[in-house]
Amino acid sequence: MANLQFTINSTLEPEKLMTFITDFESYQSFFPDQIKEVKILDRQNGEIFTEETIVFSTLIKRPFIQKSRHKIISDKELFTQILEGPAKKQYS
Repeated sequence: MANLQFTINSTLEPEKLMTFITDFESYQSFFPDQIKEVKILDRQNGEIFTEETIVFSTLIKRPFIQKSRHKIISDKELFTQILEGPAKKQYS
């Protein structure tokens, strides 16, 4: 399994930053050219399951759909696992 990590330095309190990061349904407004839609499919046991419609005009010339599982590990760490979609096929 591939592991991709992002690090950011921010003046926001960790809780506020995590609230911003986990506002999945707002991703389209922040990334309008890449994210066509994000749907929350389920919330259970502290996990959020989403379905994202993504457009990469440079790599894949048409929109694709992926499903992901997100779990807040701490106020500073979010774990995301791609359950379905092109990235799952390539990196699992």
